[in-house]
Amino acid sequence: MPYDFREDLVSYILSRMEGSNELDSKVKTQPSKRFILGPLAADMVDDVKHAPANDLNPDKASIRATRLRTSILVDNTELDKKPEFSILVKGYVFYKIRSDEVNDGPENPLEDDNLGEEHNKYLWVRKEFQLPISMQINSNKSDYSTYLDFSEIVSSCNSDDLIYKKILPDTWKAEVSVSIKKYEDNKSIVHFYLSNTAIYDYNKDRDVEKTLFNCKMRVDLHNLTTSKFLEQYNYNGHKQQYLYDFRTINCQASFLDNQTKNIFETSNYYLFKQKKIDVISNLYDNDLSFISLSKEGWENKLELILNVMENLYNHSNNIFENHSNNGFID
Repeated sequence: MPYDFREDLVSYILSRMEGSNELDSKVKTQPSKRFILGPLAADMVDDVKHAPANDLNPDKASIRATRLRTSILVDNTELDKKPEFSILVKGYVFYKIRSDEVNDGPENPLEDDNLGEEHNKYLWVRKEFQLPISMQINSNKSDYSTYLDFSEIVSSCNSDDLIYKKILPDTWKAEVSVSIKKYEDNKSIVHFYLSNTAIYDYNKDRDVEKTLFNCKMRVDLHNLTTSKFLEQYNYNGHKQQYLYDFRTINCQASFLDNQTKNIFETSNYYLFKQKKIDVISNLYDNDLSFISLSKEGWENKLELILNVMENLYNHSNNIFENHSNNGFID
C-alpha cells in the first residue's frame, strides 16, 4: 500500500492529543493541561464540597470528563445465563521527576521553551497501565462495581530514583461498574462505566497528576449475544430507521470482530474517512468533457445525462414507495 501523508498526519495529530506519541513519554507542562483526547479527570475538591448534588452528573459529555460509559442491548434470556464479563482497562498515568540529571529525550515541538526556570527543573513521565478484572452477573442483582488496583503501578513509579515526590497509595483511583436496567418488556440495557474516583486538591496535590490519560476499556462478553438499538424517525415525510450496536458517552466503541461480536473496545474518537469523489467525464462510453460538449451532437449527450438523472430519481422514489419492515426504511 503506497505511503499516504494524510494518514500519517492525522495519526500524528491524534496521538499528540491523547498522549500516546513517543514524543510525549516525557513532557514539561502538566499533562492535564495538554492532552484532551481520552483523559478522565479527578473531581476538584471544591466542586465536590460546594456543588449541588444534581450538578455532579458524571455522564455529561465534557472535555474534562470524570467518567466514560458504553451501553449494549441484550435479551433478558441472555442475562438468565449469568454471564461473565472480562474487562481490561488501559491508559496512562504521569508522575513528576527531577529533570536536571536526565536527557529530555527527543526534541518535542509542542513544548514551550519559555515556561521559566522552575518548569525546566522537572519533567512529567508517562507510565502505562493495563489492569484486568472480571465480573459475574446473576439475575437477582442489577449493579456491580470494583476498584482498580494501582499498587504495582505506584510501586514501579516510586522505584524511579529521579522521582520528585513519592506517590501515595491512593493517588490514582478508578472504578469499573456495570449497571443493568430494564429497556423494553423483553430486553435490558447494560451500562459499562469507567470512572476516575480520585479527588484533586490544588493545595495538596500540585506536584501530582491525578488525571488518567488515554483511558480505554476492552470488554469480553464471552458467550453473551447482543441486540441492536433501533431508532425510528420521519425524514421528508418518509419513515426511516437506524440500527446500531452501542450507546456511548465520552468515548466511542466498536466490536473487534463484527462476525462473533463477543469483544468490544472503547476509543477516544471516531474517525470518518470521506471517499474521494471524482467528476464523471465518461458515461456509458460517451465522452462528457467540455470539449466534447462544445462539438456537434452535444444535445444527445445532455439528453443522456437527463435520462440517467430521471432514472435515479424514479429509483429512489420506488425505494420509499415499495418499502417493507413495518413501513420503515433501513
